[in-house]
Amino acid sequence: MDVLHSGKCLRAVVLISSPPEVKKENIKITNSVSHFGGQLLTVTHWSESVNGFMNFNIFLPDIQIDEQRGNPYPALYCLGGLSSNHENFSIKSGFGAYAKKHRIAVIFPDTSPRNTNIEGVAKDWEFGDSASFYVDATSEKYQKHFQMFTYLTK
Repeated sequence: MDVLHSGKCLRAVVLISSPPEVKKENIKITNSVSHFGGQLLTVTHWSESVNGFMNFNIFLPDIQIDEQRGNPYPALYCLGGLSSNHENFSIKSGFGAYAKKHRIAVIFPDTSPRNTNIEGVAKDWEFGDSASFYVDATSEKYQKHFQMFTYLTK
């Protein structure tokens, strides 16, 4: 660029920016319902650690957003089991009355990456989509998407 500006060069090929990246959307609330005097939200977001979109449910003990600002809740993470997703525990457990009473936010992360397009993953309920192994994969076939320990802790 300095040579072009100096007038010593009439033409040049300049790479101004990197190739465009895949568009990664921000966090989106896809559902919100009143639940035991609070809110149960379903959230979708892009996760760098699993290279894909992930879902989670979160219970907030207050419905009014003004009551939530500036006063963080203690948080409890509930990890689903084999063949679960982000909805199972939040729907079946009856946690809401206790979380509201003690003013605890409860987070229900999804149990594994979805739609990874890895051969055989969608067909294997014990290992694939929704397998709920909260570890980081090290084998080449799985490590790009199955980084669930990192997803949950970072």
